[in-house]
Amino acid sequence: METSSTQQQRDEDVVRRRYCKRSIQKMKLKKRDSGYRENDSSQKPESEEIPPVPQQLLNLIRMKAFREKLKTAPEMELHDPQHCRSCQVKQAELARDDFIRRKTTQLLSPLLEEKIQSHFLNRNSICLIGEVLRDLPRPSDDPGLVWKALKAREVELTQQTDSS
Repeated sequence: METSSTQQQRDEDVVRRRYCKRSIQKMKLKKRDSGYRENDSSQKPESEEIPPVPQQLLNLIRMKAFREKLKTAPEMELHDPQHCRSCQVKQAELARDDFIRRKTTQLLSPLLEEKIQSHFLNRNSICLIGEVLRDLPRPSDDPGLVWKALKAREVELTQQTDSS
């Protein structure tokens, strides 16, 4: 374990030195160039920009932080819902809501089943044909009454379309 820690420290130092060395070189180049040129912000070469932090250094820092978290993880106190009053209250509320939902469903299911059966019985094809035939005129009806009923229905339909 000690060798990996020292190796990691060496790698981190090497990367940090390279980064610092490049940054210093860029700054020296910028200082040298600024003495010969006028300050013209529109013609800034890309070499004057400070280089970004190397990805290797970022990865090493992330790994170091991750290892530190792993070391402190066993010491952290875990939350136990069995001893927490607010968690117990929330669990009781959830259990009550679940109980009410199940019982409501249980009580309403026979009514729903009855409505479904009634719908199937009343809405089969024979009942639907009977409802259509009930509204049609019978052959034994007086033709004058049939014409009056048809005219009244026609007037009724035209009034509905005009009002829409």
